[in-house]
Amino acid sequence: MFVHGRARVIPGGPGEADAIRHFWTEVYDASPEDWVSAPGDARYVEILPGSMYSYAFSRERFEALCEREAP
Repeated sequence: MFVHGRARVIPGGPGEADAIRHFWTEVYDASPEDWVSAPGDARYVEILPGSMYSYAFSRERFEALCEREAP
């Protein structure tokens, strides 16, 4: 995945990070705030995309995915 756009830094600790911390803990069983001495030392980066690109390694698999109905 290639993403072009703007990056916005969100500091850890109480505040804006409260809305996104749970995504990290669901995937990694921890958040960046658990990896530093103080939660406020952690940083999250939100990418505000202007454009996004990906590459399909298999044309057949890609076309099969495109033909599937969305859940």
